[in-house]
Amino acid sequence: MQILLKKLFQSNVNIEVIDGKLDIKAPVGVITEDILNEIKFYKKDLIDFFSRYKGDSEYTAIPKAPESESYPLTDSQRRLWIMSQLEGGSLAYNMPGAVTLKGV
Repeated sequence: MQILLKKLFQSNVNIEVIDGKLDIKAPVGVITEDILNEIKFYKKDLIDFFSRYKGDSEYTAIPKAPESESYPLTDSQRRLWIMSQLEGGSLAYNMPGAVTLKGV
């Protein structure tokens, strides 16, 4: 079944379980008779698999951090900062550019 799932993923075939039945969406001409026969052969396994993992794809919002003057650094960030201070303010870890993030 893993080979079939990989083949379907690479062919941009989307499978969902709706009301205990497989709902297959694929580009025109992708589902050949061989692939269709494989899907029929593994139908029960596919339904079990997608039903089991359906809840994992639900969206869960990440809570917004409270506004602060500064935020704690990770160990990696702290090491990079210390290294840059030891080298006399090296620009080695500077990456010029800006990204504006907008959220809800």
